[in-house]
Amino acid sequence: MDNYPKGFRPMLQHEPGSEEERDANKFLTEFHESIGVMVQFFPAIEGMLFDVLGLLLMVPRKFALAVFTDVRIDKAMEAARRLIHVRKETSPNKAREERIERWLIYVFDQLALLNSVRNHLVHYGVIGSLGFDDNQNIVSSNRSRARTEAHVREIPISIELLKSIITDEGGVTLALSYIITALNFPQEFEKSGEAIERQMKETTWRYKPPAQENRRGKSQNKGQKQPHRPQSSPA
Repeated sequence: MDNYPKGFRPMLQHEPGSEEERDANKFLTEFHESIGVMVQFFPAIEGMLFDVLGLLLMVPRKFALAVFTDVRIDKAMEAARRLIHVRKETSPNKAREERIERWLIYVFDQLALLNSVRNHLVHYGVIGSLGFDDNQNIVSSNRSRARTEAHVREIPISIELLKSIITDEGGVTLALSYIITALNFPQEFEKSGEAIERQMKETTWRYKPPAQENRRGKSQNKGQKQPHRPQSSPA
């Protein structure tokens, strides 16, 4: 199994001090800055998830941190899903809990996609003609570590894609802030609920996962029902 993605070409070299080199350096700066902004959102999102877990458990944040301090985003979302399921079964106001569940699903389904890209970038990095090929040959690939061809996952990376993720991260933090306010302040429940439901109605998530070839010449994203939560790299 080749260690490089299909279509990979080595980085092209430009004359030192040339306009091409300046353009490439400008691209590299924006590319790496975009990765940095994307990654730095996640600690804040994790902190907000701790708040959500504590509020779903109806315990102070310190207790939530004691239980969930080593839990990362994917497991925090799993725990929140389990908690809201139990709350629906035990609460006298099932409709209220179902409403909260819809908010969480709205956030978690997209956050799972964003977190999957983040994990892939952090653990596998990027290869390709960074800044030297018009942004057409940059990919984050696990090919060098995949057990078999069927386990290969490759994500084309571009500044546009990174900016779409950053925009969605902003949407995720906004929605989580509404959820936290609604859970923490009963008098604000309706107002915050209306705000997140307006966001759900009026905002379209920008990041869409790329189709993955199933190594038999077919796309996994076409003609197949998508899983509720995508498999992600270990954090």
